[in-house]
Amino acid sequence: MGDIAPALNYPQNIQAFDSSDIQQAALKYLSVDAYGVVVFRPKSVSLMDNG
Repeated sequence: MGDIAPALNYPQNIQAFDSSDIQQAALKYLSVDAYGVVVFRPKSVSLMDNG
């Protein structure tokens, strides 16, 4: 078994990041040559649908 402290402190650790931390990580790990776009749209609901 490992140390569970990182899991217990996860919310505080995430909230400790600021925008410059996220920007630095993006520059380090994300390639401008390999990316994709995802679009989420709500499922349309028919007014005639009863269920």
